[in-house]
Amino acid sequence: MLYYLCLILSLISTILISYFNNFFTWQLCYLPILIFIGLCLGFFALTFIILFLIALPIKKKGDFCPKHSKFFRVIMDEGLIFLMKMARVKLHFENKDLIPTNQRFLIVSNHRSKFDPMVVNAYLKGYEISWITKRSLFKMPLVSNYMYKTCFMPLDREDLRQGLRVINQASKYIEDDQCSIGVYPEGTRNTTNQTILPFKAGALKVAYNTKAPIVVIICKNTEKVAKNWPLKRTHVYMKVCKTFYYEEYSKYHSSDLAIILNSIMKDNLEKMK
Repeated sequence: MLYYLCLILSLISTILISYFNNFFTWQLCYLPILIFIGLCLGFFALTFIILFLIALPIKKKGDFCPKHSKFFRVIMDEGLIFLMKMARVKLHFENKDLIPTNQRFLIVSNHRSKFDPMVVNAYLKGYEISWITKRSLFKMPLVSNYMYKTCFMPLDREDLRQGLRVINQASKYIEDDQCSIGVYPEGTRNTTNQTILPFKAGALKVAYNTKAPIVVIICKNTEKVAKNWPLKRTHVYMKVCKTFYYEEYSKYHSSDLAIILNSIMKDNLEKMK
């Protein structure tokens, strides 16, 4: 919405400026084009400034926000959609109907790029997904404020005790119906030539603790977004492979379930190629 609002305002302003200054002539026909481009850039910059100012007063109290903010969730989702439009991302989505709409869930995904959670949250607006992410992301200005208020959780990969606190907090968010939780069981971005890295089963404990459905998704081409911008549009492919309900996955140990999920995602990723 923000992206198209900027375009509409730029177009209306260009027409008014050109009309009152008599720029609609053959000799000056290039001026409206330049004005439109300049206004677009100006409105885009203004949007980022407004988003920054909204998040500026946020004060973080510890690692975990006590309550999910629907206000900041809406602002963040709109900001992510705006960013994806700016990044020229075209999403192709399969099996969205497999995502539960009447209960919270754990979403499990492969991890190829820093754009992964942005793409998922932008195009699954309304599902209120909060991710367990590496702590370094919480040092980013503006972004970290929105992440905090929407119950994203920082993870110290080498601190097992802190990792347990994150799992317990994620479980509490689901139990309290505050948000759904997203995890990357590979534990890090896959920058290798392998289709997918081995899974760490610990992240699945959130599902076992809460009996929440596990939504298995895959993303392809997110690693190309930064490389293609701004000259080339990036086609990102996202697919819901399967949704596991508690009655189905409870018979497996978490380590066995991790192998099953990894296999499902690997097969679907290879079929996408």
